[in-house]
Amino acid sequence: FKQIIKKHNIPLFFENKFSPLITNLFITMALIEILKILLQIYKFQNILVANDGNKIGNTVCNVSDNLKIPTYTVMPYSYEPDPLISLQFTAQKIFVGGEYALKILSTLGYNDKNLIITGNPIYDYVKKLNPLYEKKNLTKIGISTRKKLILVALSRWENDDEIWLSNLIKFSNLNNFELILKIHPMYKTKFQDSIKEKINYIEKHCKMFSYLITYDHDILKLISACDILITDYSSLSVDSVLNKKFLIRVNFS
Repeated sequence: FKQIIKKHNIPLFFENKFSPLITNLFITMALIEILKILLQIYKFQNILVANDGNKIGNTVCNVSDNLKIPTYTVMPYSYEPDPLISLQFTAQKIFVGGEYALKILSTLGYNDKNLIITGNPIYDYVKKLNPLYEKKNLTKIGISTRKKLILVALSRWENDDEIWLSNLIKFSNLNNFELILKIHPMYKTKFQDSIKEKINYIEKHCKMFSYLITYDHDILKLISACDILITDYSSLSVDSVLNKKFLIRVNFS
């Protein structure tokens, strides 16, 4: 690549500007060669590609196709008919959760013969959770079973969310509700300073009030235990409806 760029004086690929692109090309080529060796050694009869739709998943599918190994992937959630999704899945067979998902992918040009309705095991898990049992488990961390429980689980914290959340904590205490703020796992690795600043604000303004902030509790068990879920555009809305919980959707973005 570097020799061709230099020989032909290609202006778009000055090394100091576009070396990450060249690096990614090298990585993909190396991944192809490694996969060829692994797949030939272990002689897999089928491959389930968990990350189809990105560089690694697409590379796995491409190499597997060349070696005549059938590939499968799971549609992780339901999509809207966005044309970009027509380029996403490259596995030979796609497992979808239901008829709606199948219809969306058909609309986007996927072959119906390659789409298999399997249901979604996460919803089976959600339906089997026992709300009374899950709420009783929360007594270990100080949540009363005698009070209604409000769960707030936002995908992203927007500007000033800490203000209305502080007000909500005060409202909950005055009306004899329990309240749990479930922080999205993303904030354990990204935007840590931002979320810490917001949590510090809440802790400062709600010193005299009872509430719980958690990063690590199982969100599906919390939904099972709660009486009301407050969320934004999260797919947790589906889980709350399956649990027959009251749902409040917010959009302050």
